[in-house]
This record gives sequence, C-alpha cells and structure tokens, in this order.
Amino acid sequence: MSPILGDLDGDGDVDLRDIAEFQNRFTAEQEWASPGCQRADLDGDADVDGSDFTTLRGRFSGPQ
Repeated sequence: MSPILGDLDGDGDVDLRDIAEFQNRFTAEQEWASPGCQRADLDGDADVDGSDFTTLRGRFSGPQ
C-alpha cells in the first residue's frame, strides 16, 4: 500500500486511475463486496462511501 492517502493503485500520485479504482470499491452501506476495499476506506469507518470520495477528491493531484 502506498504511503500517500488516496493512492489506491500505488503509483505515487492520486489521479484518474485511483478514482477508477475507488469506483470499483464503492460499497456505501453494503458489505465490502470485493478484495481491496480496505485501502479505499480512507476514513477508516469500515465502508467505502461519499465521505471517502470527498477525501479522495481533496487529495487529487493528477499524474506526476
């Protein structure tokens, strides 16, 4: 896992690939449906929802 919060694909930035990865992990109130959801849980509250997206959006840097 990348030390950069929101870098879901581990390439050192937060860009459109991370947004796509987040979209695949979005669960809202449902069970965590797919492997890797934990790294998309950016606020640590055991789900992947709008709050996590707000964090991801705020960290967006584009490709480096």
